[in-house]
Amino acid sequence: MKVYGQENVILDDFTIGERRISANKFEMLKSCELNESDVLVTMMGTIGKCAVFPSDAERGIMDSHLLRIQPDPALATSEFLALTLTAETVVLPQIRRLSHGSIMSGLSSNIVRRLEIPLPSVSEQQRIVEILGTVDQVIRSTEHLIAKLEQVKQGLLHDLLTRASTRAAHCVMRAAIPSSSRTQHWARFLAIGQSNRAETCAGRSSSGSSFAPHSGTRRQASRF
Repeated sequence: MKVYGQENVILDDFTIGERRISANKFEMLKSCELNESDVLVTMMGTIGKCAVFPSDAERGIMDSHLLRIQPDPALATSEFLALTLTAETVVLPQIRRLSHGSIMSGLSSNIVRRLEIPLPSVSEQQRIVEILGTVDQVIRSTEHLIAKLEQVKQGLLHDLLTRASTRAAHCVMRAAIPSSSRTQHWARFLAIGQSNRAETCAGRSSSGSSFAPHSGTRRQASRF
């Protein structure tokens, strides 16, 4: 048989959890067995969280960190009671006041019995639960949409950063290649220029046109 704890109430999910007990142990703890529409309240750590035990949940018992409330259907619905117990402006101030001076920080059955809860008619309670249920559905849908948009944002951010990095790499390559090409071009130009000058000088020498005759002519002219 399954054992339910605070994690089931906090997450409002009675499918999670792997704690089990034998059939014999279950018979010994049968007084702790949970039934449909039981209102469960967390008592330690995260106190005051509530959930209604669903009809399709696996048979099991609650552990010592949960408090069970079985409301009179003629006075209150389980769903309304669970919502009211989590009302920050109605119940939580009472819990803080009643638990003041306690040795351990937690919720006890004595405190719960002393809580004052407004009880409209059952039909009005059902209407309140219906309205708040619609609001909760909108909140869950919005949270789901936000999660989806966050995934889209992260994917888009990854794509943009990847493209930006690629463009930056291409810019670096374009900036480097012309510089290298210009260097090679001027190196070839200088080499060609030196080669041409060398060929010109060699050509003058082979044709007998040198600077010496001119030098001699100038010396002879200076004698007159």
